[in-house]
Amino acid sequence: MMQFNLTNLAIGACLVFLIFNSKLVNGKKKKVQKVEKESESGEIDEWVPPEEQKKEKRSRHKHHKSTTPLQIDFRGLVRESLAYNVALADTSKNSVCSPISAVLPLGKLVLGASGKTESELLLAIGHSRDEMVTELKLLIESLKQLPGVTLTVASKIYISQQAHLDPQFAKASKHIFHSTVEKADFEDPVETVRTINNWVKSHTNGLIPKLLQPSDVPKSPSLILVNAVYFQGNWVTPFKSAGTGTFYSPMGTRKVPMMTVAGSFGYVKDESLNVEILEIPYLNKNASFLIVLPVDKNGLPMLLTALKLAPKLLNKALKGLTTEYMKVTIPKFKVNSKIDLKEPFKKFGVTKLFHKNGDLNRILSQQSVHVSTAIQQAVLEVTETGTEAAAATGTVVLYSALETGLKFKADHPFYFIVIAQKQPLFAGTYNSQSRDD
Repeated sequence: MMQFNLTNLAIGACLVFLIFNSKLVNGKKKKVQKVEKESESGEIDEWVPPEEQKKEKRSRHKHHKSTTPLQIDFRGLVRESLAYNVALADTSKNSVCSPISAVLPLGKLVLGASGKTESELLLAIGHSRDEMVTELKLLIESLKQLPGVTLTVASKIYISQQAHLDPQFAKASKHIFHSTVEKADFEDPVETVRTINNWVKSHTNGLIPKLLQPSDVPKSPSLILVNAVYFQGNWVTPFKSAGTGTFYSPMGTRKVPMMTVAGSFGYVKDESLNVEILEIPYLNKNASFLIVLPVDKNGLPMLLTALKLAPKLLNKALKGLTTEYMKVTIPKFKVNSKIDLKEPFKKFGVTKLFHKNGDLNRILSQQSVHVSTAIQQAVLEVTETGTEAAAATGTVVLYSALETGLKFKADHPFYFIVIAQKQPLFAGTYNSQSRDD
């Protein structure tokens, strides 16, 4: 698997489920003349390409529509609506979540579910039980073998010395999720958490150093399921720092660090959503960073509401992407989120999972469990060179006892997606630099 030296762009996400027993996550680059400059105030001046550069680009960069239009897999309520629900909870704040990191542990829970809980989980992940066996297995394997970027999807089960894992659950987990099993002493929560956190840290390149706390592991016997998703890739065309620029945030205008580049990008202005969409590709173009920018500076809440009601409108808009040579200016930003996933899951109809009689009776031999808490924590940082991303999920089961002069300037709130193999690996919104960044 190819590795790239990335220092400036990082995404991290952690998803933690606590489940309690009811009864008992480049080719050769064309050189581009530096055309941006800062004004005396430090703000980016408007860019006008030199005439000789226009003529050169005109002969080399004809806009064209892709023969294989970019599309996003919106199967299941989690991939379809999680990001919109999270962002709409407070549209004045930045947000980031990992839909795929939420899908994987829910898929694993399906293996131990029955009755209404199983039906609700399958609706949330968008597969039948038979489909899940093949679809999620193929998805994990295809993501691991993605050329041009590094993408790791790892899974592990930690079982207490007193617990008895259901043999069928263990076999299916290994077959689909490549999940191994390791015994742990849950009478010593400090040592158990240290072991688990070290495993997560090693599989996310250090982006998630502390997934669980000792308080997450009571001394009673338990079972912990952990998933780690790690992504790393460089832009096809790196950005350059461009000083500061004005950003029109919900809190008023602000001066924020900006970065800029001139190159070929997927672009469309879609009238039905009233947005501009920009696709920024990673090396080998097997993964992309999408920016969905409302035309209206205050249009993000309306956009999120429209996409929540009809997610497939985004795929319809993406069919219009054409390759354009243009100047792109976007913020250099960092986003932090801590999300209680219980509420969005309940909005998706996943409710039985949280009841003591939740029908999760196939994980431990002759035992039943239910979900008590679901939290996702994420951080995303965007700078000049590329993307480094991580997501980890821990499931704790316990005994209860420019040719045309085109410019794209993201100077007001927008929605973004990191996508690979049609999967929304990470998604969120940027409103402005926050005091926590």
